[in-house]
Amino acid sequence: MKKGEIRRKKLMEMLTCAESPIKATDISKVFGVSRQIIVGDIAILRSMGNNIRATKYGYEVKNAIKALPYVKKIVVEHTKEQTEEELTLLVENGAFVMSVTVEHEIYGQITGDLNIGTKEEIQDFLASIEKNEQKLLLEMTGGVHTHTIACRDEDHFKEIENKLQEKGFLYF
Repeated sequence: MKKGEIRRKKLMEMLTCAESPIKATDISKVFGVSRQIIVGDIAILRSMGNNIRATKYGYEVKNAIKALPYVKKIVVEHTKEQTEEELTLLVENGAFVMSVTVEHEIYGQITGDLNIGTKEEIQDFLASIEKNEQKLLLEMTGGVHTHTIACRDEDHFKEIENKLQEKGFLYF
C-alpha cells in the first residue's frame, strides 16, 4: 500500500470516529503534510463514495447520512423568503438536505452542497447567505429547484413529500 493510500485510510478512520468536525489544518499537522494535500485526500475519499461533508467547523462523516440510507430527489418551488420555512419543514420531519440543484438555461445543472440536518445549520446557512450578500440558486429559476434529501425509507420520503405538498412547496 502506498503512502497516500495509508494516509487516506487513517484519515477516513479519524473522521469516522470523530465526535465533531476536524479542520483540514489540524489533520495536516497530524499527518505532517500540507492542508492542500488533505483537501486532495478528501476529494479522493469522496470520489470513492465516502460521505464526507465540509462544514465551516471542518470535515466530518455525517452520522445523519449513515442513519438515513434512503436518498431521493424532490422538486420544489417557493420564494427566497420561504427558504427558512421549507428547510425547517424538511429538517423537522427528519430529512437531511444534502444538496440543491437548478436547471440553468446556459450552464445546465448547477448543484450546491447544503448538508443541512439541524435548525442550527439552517440558521448558519441563511446567515452566511446574508453576510456574504449572495443569491440563492432558486432565484435564477423563479423558485423552482431540486433537493437531494436523505431519509429513513420510502414511507418516510412519502410523509415528507406530503408535508411539502400541504404547504404548497411541492412542484408539479
